[in-house]
Amino acid sequence: MKKILFLITNMDTGGAERVFSHLINGLVKDKHEIHLLLFDEKITYPLHEGLKIKTLSKERSSAFLKLLELPFLASKLKRYIKNHQIGTVISFLYRPNYVNLISKLLGSMHKSIIGIRSTTSIFYTSLGLIGKINLFLIKTLFGRAELIISNSQGVKIDLDRHFHFSNEHIVIPNPVDLEFIEKYKTRDINGFDFRADKKYIISVGRLIPLKRNKDLIFALHEILDEAKEYEIIFLGEGDQRTCLEQIARELGIDTSVHLLGMVNNPYQYIGKSDIFVLNSETEGFPNVLIEAMACKIPVISTDCESGPREILAPGTDFEYHLADHIELAKYGILVPVKNQKLLSKALLKLIRDPELWKKYADAAYTRAQSYSKEVVLKDYFKVLLNEN
Repeated sequence: MKKILFLITNMDTGGAERVFSHLINGLVKDKHEIHLLLFDEKITYPLHEGLKIKTLSKERSSAFLKLLELPFLASKLKRYIKNHQIGTVISFLYRPNYVNLISKLLGSMHKSIIGIRSTTSIFYTSLGLIGKINLFLIKTLFGRAELIISNSQGVKIDLDRHFHFSNEHIVIPNPVDLEFIEKYKTRDINGFDFRADKKYIISVGRLIPLKRNKDLIFALHEILDEAKEYEIIFLGEGDQRTCLEQIARELGIDTSVHLLGMVNNPYQYIGKSDIFVLNSETEGFPNVLIEAMACKIPVISTDCESGPREILAPGTDFEYHLADHIELAKYGILVPVKNQKLLSKALLKLIRDPELWKKYADAAYTRAQSYSKEVVLKDYFKVLLNEN
């Protein structure tokens, strides 16, 4: 029996939190002693009743306070590890990773595993003074981990390129629960009517500038002469909602653009849609792209850093990114970042060619199976249980 401690900010909604819930529940069922330490007590994902849970702190809004309390949290973690004779600590996200590794500086003897979930260079360069502090912490601490796990090749390449750490660094992608998606995508929808005489382009994610949702509205407006039956569904909230509503009104297509906000079950909307679009400027590992593919619809994605290329075009150069053309990749269509004209072109490719649409719908589901929970969790269990 292994004693493993999982360290994360909370277990509220999020990709890292979802991975933790899958790992924790699987290990508890296998009779391992699993501890979960949180920085605040938000818990949304279901957790096994045999799990030991402790909260180290409370939710803080100030970025400076979050940084100032790092040594105190690390000291608490060190005591907890000693009192419970923990052998391995795995942490996801930057602040939990810092605490995991600072506790080792304070003398803890555990094996430390840290998970990197986003492009590190973008994280620390976009936050001013806080970013500079984070850069210092990354440089000082991350090389001390026994193992770094990135969730995509792009995230790994970025970290290796900027920091040249010598410790072991591997890639394990995020798992997708295909059975769960299959079950929930067929559920009835209340509050929105999928009309039989319409087709739907869907996008899921925060309504923020980084997601470039406005480009999709402009793209629909541009292709309406050939795609009169098409409408857009946005699932998600954010500070761009009012702006997006205004753009749709000014273009005269507000009745064809549906901003439905946050929903508990996005799969029932994706499964009833015709094309999925991810138009981000950057990603870490876009879970939502694979989840859409699991719903058996064709996908279009920007060729951004990082994740989309390795999902849709495995075997190609993950450091290459499109600039002036679209790519009909093996499992979906890639388009350059910040290029609404080529996004329109990609949409028309699928709208004009039913055979291509069917090809990519089938290919999408095939690719999603490579990221199934069963496949990916085996790789995590090997690492955590020291299996070869």
